[in-house]
Amino acid sequence: MADAPAPRHPILKRLGGSAVRLVLVAAIVAAVGLGIGQALGQAISKLPDPTEGAVVLDQLSLGGIEPTTMLLQEGDIPADWEVVPSFPGLVGEPWCGEKVETTGIRSSPLDTATFVYPKNNSVLVSEVATFDRPQFAANYVSDVTKILLSCPDYFVSGLDGKTKIRIDVTDPGGQQPITDYVSRVFQPKDRSSYDVRTVFQVGSSVVTLHFTGPERPSRTLMADAEQAILARVNPDEFGDASTTVPGVAPLPPESTNKLDSSSLEPAGEADDAKTGIPAPTTPGQPPPSATG
Repeated sequence: MADAPAPRHPILKRLGGSAVRLVLVAAIVAAVGLGIGQALGQAISKLPDPTEGAVVLDQLSLGGIEPTTMLLQEGDIPADWEVVPSFPGLVGEPWCGEKVETTGIRSSPLDTATFVYPKNNSVLVSEVATFDRPQFAANYVSDVTKILLSCPDYFVSGLDGKTKIRIDVTDPGGQQPITDYVSRVFQPKDRSSYDVRTVFQVGSSVVTLHFTGPERPSRTLMADAEQAILARVNPDEFGDASTTVPGVAPLPPESTNKLDSSSLEPAGEADDAKTGIPAPTTPGQPPPSATG
């Protein structure tokens, strides 16, 4: 005699075929989800990695670099940018409305250099903040990076102190030059201004570049500025630090000797013959005027 089937639980009796359908639906959803997840993973893996090819600086060996070496200088950017009195920099200011600790920073004022583009009054501020140790500088850059990576937008108060203005934060794109680095574009919702803020570490220092203007800067302005600074820091990786941007002629070094022309005696023709110095090829041409 065949065994009688075991009695089913009352709940299973009520569910009947519904339970089977639910299991099938769950299996289908899981399979579809897995497929979507794989597709997203493949798509993400194809996105360009901004750190690919970025130089890894030996930060410990760069701890003693003179801070002013890392400021922008005339010749680092196009000649139509003019030097003006320094503006405040970014270190110590909030990022996306959040305060970032500056533990280990040395006394202020910080070293800054400011340039203005007269055609539209855009401003580019270069700043170097020096910390007691490379680790403190690394902590600051890391904290700023964490904030910016999770900040698509934030709000600031308007001029009336009541209205709130949304600031959109976006990645400028492109490959970053070094690993300890972050850069973002800040724009109000109405796109009335264009603001680029870049932060990176060099040894015990944090270098910042802050462009602000009514429109986007030239395509290579920020990259040229970064390249010029890093070339002075690490010429093996970033090229000859004496290279200037197009349109800027390198100047000869200024002499620190101060001669009194009244105490000099003119050299005669006999003296020239003895020393073998040829006669001037352009008679009457005045000597170049000294500067400084």
